[in-house]
Amino acid sequence: MAGTNQGVTALYNRFNDPEDQDPAIIHLRELHAAMDRAVLDAYGWTDLHPVAIHEREWDAQDEDEKPAPWRLRWPEADRDTVLARLLDLNRSRHEEEAQAEAAATPARKRPRRPSPVSAVPLFE
Repeated sequence: MAGTNQGVTALYNRFNDPEDQDPAIIHLRELHAAMDRAVLDAYGWTDLHPVAIHEREWDAQDEDEKPAPWRLRWPEADRDTVLARLLDLNRSRHEEEAQAEAAATPARKRPRRPSPVSAVPLFE
């Protein structure tokens, strides 16, 4: 960014542009792919091997509409798989935390009711 005097938005517009083949941009894409791989591995999802592709953010509705911006991202099926796994992981972690909390919290004891006191003494 400093070398080209660009901000983050300009840099990532170039990152997402499939026609930008500047070696620094290609290297940034490679760094992102390596970071994605490291995160997937950290979750233990070594069976996933998504490869980022350039695709339009949305489809133009008619030919007069300006084309949507490009995005370099995983295909939708891969994004859906990762999201489903994250949601499942979140649900199971929530259940584990709830069970641990329930186990750590002592069961509430029913308060002892005072024994009824007769208004009239039994023994005088």
